[in-house]
Amino acid sequence: MRHLQYFNNFKINEAILKYDKSIIDELLKLIDVVQSDVPEWMIEYLPGPGEIDQYKSVSKELTLNKSKIINSSVSEFIYTNSDKIMKGMAIHKALINNTNENIDKSLIEKIDVIMKDNNNIDYKNEKIKIKIKPFLHYCYDESLDKFKEVNGLFKPIPALSSDGKFFNNFKLFKDYYKDSIFPCQIYFCIRLNKESVEETFKHEMMHLTQCINSLFLNVYKRFSKIKENEKYLNKSIIDFYNEVLKDEYNVGLSKKKFVNHQDYVSSTVDLDKYMDNPVEYKTHLHDNTVRYYKNSKDKKDLNKIALDVIKDQNIKMIDVPNKQKMSDIMRILYKISDHR
Repeated sequence: MRHLQYFNNFKINEAILKYDKSIIDELLKLIDVVQSDVPEWMIEYLPGPGEIDQYKSVSKELTLNKSKIINSSVSEFIYTNSDKIMKGMAIHKALINNTNENIDKSLIEKIDVIMKDNNNIDYKNEKIKIKIKPFLHYCYDESLDKFKEVNGLFKPIPALSSDGKFFNNFKLFKDYYKDSIFPCQIYFCIRLNKESVEETFKHEMMHLTQCINSLFLNVYKRFSKIKENEKYLNKSIIDFYNEVLKDEYNVGLSKKKFVNHQDYVSSTVDLDKYMDNPVEYKTHLHDNTVRYYKNSKDKKDLNKIALDVIKDQNIKMIDVPNKQKMSDIMRILYKISDHR
């Protein structure tokens, strides 16, 4: 990635978070297949009185029978230049592969070795399993056997039980992680046109990158003090992940505020610190920059486009100095203009 620059071994200056671009290609192929199986009038029009049950029936059929699993390499998502993230991934693998549902002595010893070892961690064969689930207006969740509202397309964490916790059954936990180091589900409404789907999924893929790296980083932090690792002895692995996921999704401020400290969102901060950020800054900035670039009459005048983005009301809400915003916007513009 020629737009990725390293600073002091693990700092980044990157316009767009990395993601597996082949997933976008697979998704676009899936759209053609799925849309051909649905009556055109259902795609073009919202359900009228008396049609909701019919729409729900079609939507449920899509989700149950037209979903597709895509396996991607973890190397497409993780930042291998971060020792903390790499060690967190190795610990995560040891936890999900453990045969005992509690953290035992042998597992603690294995984790201690990972923390002390400075050798490169083998990651090339590790897979990210992504289940893409199409729906029509109404999103059916087979795990709950009901329709639900989907805020955004991305459901990065494992299926939750009715009480909002991670799997309570260790066998289900093991089955969920079977053959992959990170599984997730991504929903998409088939009414979106291809261009909208492509841009939206780029956004969601960047969130997936944030989620995976943050998970590994949070796992690392739990075991970063080797002398205290004995406190985890006999702790339930499921309880451990409930705590990790709770931390993961309580990080950050509201979308209108985003952040209070510019050093936490700067493009050149420590990578591990960046992965602790409120998640919407880079993705939100990217989406708005792409929109202004596409609508610009003069796509060569990147400076004018950047100034227009800065003036956008949604960007004004972000509590980051304009100088930093401008720097990040220009990096995004240089990248998207080079690739179009």
